[in-house]
Amino acid sequence: MNDTEFKRLMQDAYNIIGGGSAFESAAIKQNSRKPVNYDQALEAYHAFIEEDITPGYARLFCNYMGIFASLFPAFVAIYQTLKDKNTEMRDIIYTRRISSLRLAFTGYFAAALSCSLVVLVLAAAATICHAVSYAGMSLDYLAFFKFTLIWVVPSIIASAAIGGGANLGVFDPFMMSRGNFDGKSLQIEQSV
Repeated sequence: MNDTEFKRLMQDAYNIIGGGSAFESAAIKQNSRKPVNYDQALEAYHAFIEEDITPGYARLFCNYMGIFASLFPAFVAIYQTLKDKNTEMRDIIYTRRISSLRLAFTGYFAAALSCSLVVLVLAAAATICHAVSYAGMSLDYLAFFKFTLIWVVPSIIASAAIGGGANLGVFDPFMMSRGNFDGKSLQIEQSV
């Protein structure tokens, strides 16, 4: 079978199967490999070693951490609010003079910061594993941190803001009915 007959058979298969299959002429070219000798393979290896591969691994890390970042912080903020409600922390908190926005945003920042610290610790662990696995290669030791701060932390902030709606009284009719969310201060007089 010569090259022309092979291409004709692959085009027939492509026409039968339809678009986007592996029998498309561009896909067939991607599946072919050119044999190389030892010197060419060694040259390609040295080019690979000199090239910084860390950003690719950092992006992969951020892809998986993005799943965590999009879900977990909302649950942390909601859990925090429900725990305060179930332990009746409001009565203790409202006896002190504090702005309602300050109270709400303190809970939001606590949830966002705690989840961000978890992801940054995991980025440090991934950096160490990457450095050990690719010892002797040129690596960007800050890549995991840069990508995490640019990519994952904003997702954590957004997710914590969604879950933080519970702290702002969005999901709490008790707080809204008492008129406590006015942006001013909260204080309950203790009756004896």
